[in-house]
Amino acid sequence: MRHMIWRKDNRRSITSEELQLAILEAVKATPDCENLIEVFVQPTTPKSHLEPNWEVHGVRFGKADRKIANETLATVVTNLQQKFRVNAPKEQRAGPDGCERVVICLKARQSGPV
Repeated sequence: MRHMIWRKDNRRSITSEELQLAILEAVKATPDCENLIEVFVQPTTPKSHLEPNWEVHGVRFGKADRKIANETLATVVTNLQQKFRVNAPKEQRAGPDGCERVVICLKARQSGPV
């Protein structure tokens, strides 16, 4: 019988906006990619706890060299998917009625003099 070994997820939580900025800055540091305009990140549902929970959804290249930008982007994304996971947006944390769920713990009042 094989025992499953669970590895701890050491990735840091980050907002999608922070992640988009980190990707953009890393790619723009490459020659011929300085004119890259924007990178869009989209949350995904991972198949296991160690898979990334985000992917690049779109890129606005501007006047950047598309071939070089795509190659650099692939390397940067692979690297950052190992370091970061995206926080779930408020819409995903909300219940079916759109309200964010909050857990409140109440202590039972003991009978007797107060």
